[in-house]
Amino acid sequence: LVLVHVYVYTYTCACRMRGTKKSVGELVESQIALCGGEPLTTRRVFFSDDAKWLFVCCGKSVRVYSHSSRELVHMLHHHTSDVTGLALNPKHRMQLLSSSLDGHLAVWDYDDGVLLRVIDFSIPLLTIAVRPGDHELSLFFVVQTAEEQSLVVAVPSDTVALSRSAKHAATKQLDPFEHAQQVPLPLGGGLSTSDLVFSHEGRYLCAHNGHDLLVYDMEAEKLFKYHLEHSITALASHPSKLCIATGNEIGQITLWYDFGGTDTEVVKTTLHWHAHSVGDVCFTTDGTYLISGGEESVLVLWQLETCKKFFRSRLGSPIKRISCCQGDSYFTVSLQSNVIRVVSGLNSEVEFTLGGLRAARLQDPSENGMKAGIMLDPRSRALVCNSTPGVLQFYQPERNCVDSELDVCCLNYVSRRDDKPLVLTTVEHAAFSPDGAWLVTVEWRDDKITAPELKMKLWNFNKLKQNYTLTTCVDPPHVKPVSSLVFQPQPQPPSSSSSSSSSSALGRTTYDHMLVSTSADGTFKCWVHDATCAPAAGGKQEEGRWACRSVGCYQGLPCLGAAFSGDGSLLVANFSKHLTLWDPHTCELRTVFSSLFPKEEFLNVAFGFHSSSAYLVGSTSKHLHVWDLLSCSVLWCVKIRVSMLVSDPYSSMTAAFVSNEDLTHLYLFHPPSPTPLAVHGSVCRGKVVGAAFRLIPGGERERKTLSSPLQNSASSLFFMSSDQELYTILDNPSDNKVKSVNVKGEKYSDMEEAAEKAFNEIFGKAKPAPFKQADQFDFQANTPANTTLVEQIFSAPSHVLPPMSSLSQTFLFSLLPVKQSTSLNRITKDDQDCSGHQGQQTSAEMLVEPSALHDHMEEPTSMEVEKKTCTDSSMTVENYEWLFK
Repeated sequence: LVLVHVYVYTYTCACRMRGTKKSVGELVESQIALCGGEPLTTRRVFFSDDAKWLFVCCGKSVRVYSHSSRELVHMLHHHTSDVTGLALNPKHRMQLLSSSLDGHLAVWDYDDGVLLRVIDFSIPLLTIAVRPGDHELSLFFVVQTAEEQSLVVAVPSDTVALSRSAKHAATKQLDPFEHAQQVPLPLGGGLSTSDLVFSHEGRYLCAHNGHDLLVYDMEAEKLFKYHLEHSITALASHPSKLCIATGNEIGQITLWYDFGGTDTEVVKTTLHWHAHSVGDVCFTTDGTYLISGGEESVLVLWQLETCKKFFRSRLGSPIKRISCCQGDSYFTVSLQSNVIRVVSGLNSEVEFTLGGLRAARLQDPSENGMKAGIMLDPRSRALVCNSTPGVLQFYQPERNCVDSELDVCCLNYVSRRDDKPLVLTTVEHAAFSPDGAWLVTVEWRDDKITAPELKMKLWNFNKLKQNYTLTTCVDPPHVKPVSSLVFQPQPQPPSSSSSSSSSSALGRTTYDHMLVSTSADGTFKCWVHDATCAPAAGGKQEEGRWACRSVGCYQGLPCLGAAFSGDGSLLVANFSKHLTLWDPHTCELRTVFSSLFPKEEFLNVAFGFHSSSAYLVGSTSKHLHVWDLLSCSVLWCVKIRVSMLVSDPYSSMTAAFVSNEDLTHLYLFHPPSPTPLAVHGSVCRGKVVGAAFRLIPGGERERKTLSSPLQNSASSLFFMSSDQELYTILDNPSDNKVKSVNVKGEKYSDMEEAAEKAFNEIFGKAKPAPFKQADQFDFQANTPANTTLVEQIFSAPSHVLPPMSSLSQTFLFSLLPVKQSTSLNRITKDDQDCSGHQGQQTSAEMLVEPSALHDHMEEPTSMEVEKKTCTDSSMTVENYEWLFK
């Protein structure tokens, strides 16, 4: 995790209610953690000499992967800005060099993941290249001056020489204009890693500057410039011949032989297959093949002697970078979707894939690819968002990997035929049912020529296949585009007090799931799933069906969104300048809330949860409103520009993202009060395109600090910026366990923790310590005896608990303090007599997690209840074996 310290500062909120001002309180320190979305494909993948290790530039860090295990081994953290280049130390091949925009050149021992030395150039480093052969000046850098001009400087390899026995990383200051030799290459603007290459002997240094190919003779100290009609997009050098390859913007590849003279002396060969710009070119290490790729998502292997072509198609996304390892046993293809595919050099098949959060890039860069926002999968706790067009990805932030993908539209990637981008089918909205049994998606395509395509698909989770399968498709669900989808949290049929006329008008009322879709056509529709269908023709039982149960509208206004209350008894529909409250079961309008400012439309609406369930929050382009549902009046209103509003279903807190120019700030507050709990300034650049609260596992909840404003929350907030970077809030800055790696570059996980995790996965977790005898306990006065056990029992749902008559006596006795006397020995002995046999496990050994009570609880028989209640005093002992029989 890349951690950015953000301080929650004192904030004064202008409250319209009573005309007062309230402040936040004391200063609180917290952290904003970047937990996904770092760019992995902006630079080429680098390899060790034995091809066992892969080095990937990942934002401000470097990832080290093992090719044999296909796992992430190290995360190298030091740089405070993006890493721009990688190279092996020419004096020590077991050391890795990394350059960055922060002006630091870091020397790493990549085998141990240890930082050895830092050279501070005090000027941004745009790339790094190593001159082959034994030369005094072997390290070449592209630096950026204060005038934003790019210069090439060279330093001796002894600059980074350091023994591996050094215990601490030493920092050395180096002025590139005094201690380095400048190479006269007129580069102009910035460069990428593939724009600075050497010939096979190290005599010629090659680069490009748009339409000019630049070749500098290091021995003769002479510059050759070759002007081209089309701009150069890729550059590579042959490993054993005096030959370089360039790719241009129209898809042509040019091979340059015998360069170093005039244009008439240079021999050129042109290869052309790509219809669009060439993304990258790369020679194999034996020099037999040239590999190229581009927007077509097709890998082309050119045999240089015969100019024959071999293709590897359907890689899933446009190709940006290509790299070959030593020996050509495999090569890597970096895609625009932030994915690195490792391809076999023998059969060109994809061996495995590296990467984290996929990038939802469309052919039109101005469009937002994350249109569905962020959702939480209730089953796997994965964050679900858009991936490539028409695909949803299930992302696990702890492991920084994608568990699976769901192809909603079932379309292969197709490149454009001309300069006009293709209009692709995209997933606009998605929502999960509370139990995770159903997933609903809405796909949309409008090319402005043919009729728009609008489909709503309902997917059911298949427990055998462990994936979602399509069961229902509604084409179209609305006349105009769908604006939102929301499931009812707790489906409850209408009570018996409902009027018979309403029930007859809406038909059947037995259903297990309710879904509400809103649209710009001015309606919202309630869709219900009836799982108790009558047998079909032939006697086969149907699995259930979805049907539109009711339709609601208000004054012909467009419906921009909807939300359910925590118990599912109220539905709020956003009709432009009015928020309408409905009974979802009878589709009856209860009340209407209007904006205090008639010219402003509501953009976001949300109910509070738990202690804030009696409040409704709505935001316009300039104001934030809160209504009290009990009095149906405005509780308070604040002038603030809220771009996104999210309520925490696990607490009473609400998060509001405020956009100010190109920055976004985060406000956390309780709806009853206009005073924010915390304000996080500048959490990300651009707007937030999605946010969701995620329940924290039980083991991680203990790390919450009392000084944190999130201390009463059992969840973590994840949000995604317009750059498709995923962030979260760490409310305990001093806790190192939340970090997936160490900032100094130690190993990815401790060996002891890894061994313990592997043991638990095979044999299960170790049982708790055996139950101690009663005389070994140090009972304190006025302390409940079985507080923990009672909490575990009553944390289970009510429908799986035994009768209250069996639990009432146990519960009452557990609240009484146990006296420290010799009678405890008698209780233990009596309890052993009631058990009836020897070798029985004690209650402490039988205890399971509360979540496991569903599978083990059974209602005891009358004989068993009588056995467990043979003596009143025995009920004070932790003996609940009958719960698990």
